[in-house]
Amino acid sequence: MIETVFSNHPRDDLTNLLQAAGIACGQVSTMEDLVQHPQNRYVEADTPTGPVKLLAPGALMNGKAPEFVLFLRLASILSKFARSFLL
Repeated sequence: MIETVFSNHPRDDLTNLLQAAGIACGQVSTMEDLVQHPQNRYVEADTPTGPVKLLAPGALMNGKAPEFVLFLRLASILSKFARSFLL
């Protein structure tokens, strides 16, 4: 029943109606919504195949985003380690 009623309204209109009625709600984001979000920050990290642009974590540490270099190195080492067991 709810789906039938909700499907008759565009997402933004439905959100406005629910909020005006004092009903707590949130929107399900599309991938494009996430890409275009105004609070997005990106970091660049080196990988074995070249630099990549990554979505930065939401939290800053001492005003800075954490570095991803060590994480990517660790991921590379773990990947090689895992492959050695599969061969």
